[in-house]
Amino acid sequence: MYSTSKYKNDESMNIRIVLAEKQILLRQGLKALIQHAPGLEVVGEAGDGRKAVTVVGETNPRVVLMDVAMSRLNGIEATRLIKKQHPGTGVLALTEYHEKRYVYRMLEAGVSGYLLKNTSFQALEQAIRRVAEGGYYFNHDISSLVIQKFIEHASDEEVSGTATLSNREREVLQLVAEGRTTKEIAAELGVTRKTVETHRQTIMNKLDIHNVAALTRFALQEGVAFL
Repeated sequence: MYSTSKYKNDESMNIRIVLAEKQILLRQGLKALIQHAPGLEVVGEAGDGRKAVTVVGETNPRVVLMDVAMSRLNGIEATRLIKKQHPGTGVLALTEYHEKRYVYRMLEAGVSGYLLKNTSFQALEQAIRRVAEGGYYFNHDISSLVIQKFIEHASDEEVSGTATLSNREREVLQLVAEGRTTKEIAAELGVTRKTVETHRQTIMNKLDIHNVAALTRFALQEGVAFL
């Protein structure tokens, strides 16, 4: 355990944390618990992945708690963007999804830890401190053998069906699957409608899927979108 004497009320020494969690009640509960832990400070919150990227840029946290199932931009792509833009920020996955494909993709995106939501706050606090120090922390339910297998030689059949898509194409795919119109997607991404249409057609060609309903099913099956 960490002694309270080590973490005094010097906010400049606090571990700055952003909470990226779509469920408001859970986010509020996490915030209350974290704020009572010595040396930890919540500096920002986000209910969707795209806002999480923005909030991280505005608050410069040391650690981000990131759920996988986020709207607008899922936790995998949000993590990828955060690590690209802020490589010194540690991202700790906190999610209910324990399937290997989610663990693999979050690892590939750059997370430093992976916890399930049934974990204790004591374990979460330990994970936050370890990630803040540049270390790694994985829930006991996430087998170290599985992690090692992914890092060393993930087999071809475990590669995501979205591997051929660019980061922007995965963003467009998620928004299409969430039922956004071309106009809404263009406004969301700050591009023209023609660009969105081009991305959508490219996605369909790469995946050999040629209607929106089938694209939506694919996105849900692959964990790109969560409805």
